[in-house]
Amino acid sequence: MVDKDFEPDDPMGLVGVGIPEGEPDLVAECLVEEYVRLGTSDAQLLAIFKNPFFAGAHALYRARGEEHLKSVIERVRCQWGQPRFTTTEVGGPDMAPHAPQRSEAPRQSRGAPRRRDSFTDSESMEA
Repeated sequence: MVDKDFEPDDPMGLVGVGIPEGEPDLVAECLVEEYVRLGTSDAQLLAIFKNPFFAGAHALYRARGEEHLKSVIERVRCQWGQPRFTTTEVGGPDMAPHAPQRSEAPRQSRGAPRRRDSFTDSESMEA
């Protein structure tokens, strides 16, 4: 919860600044590349550019148009391809899980000091 009121000249406020002499196509390529590498489809990417909630992407959409952004998406997709995610299961039918064997020894975690439940004759004499 915020404890102080909003101040328009707050030096810690987040402010977005446009760069007048930037390269909008490079920005578009970087945005598309990031989403392509995350596995976003072309339709989802275009929806991001059309959505006013994504201010930077939407400004590019308004400035360059849908057809231009489709060509950027196609160009970046050719560069990075379509990510494919696979799941690999280790083992097969011959490696079916077996019931764990019970051990009579007490369980101890790795690196933990050993617990002594009984003393040997020499230890009991020293105590």
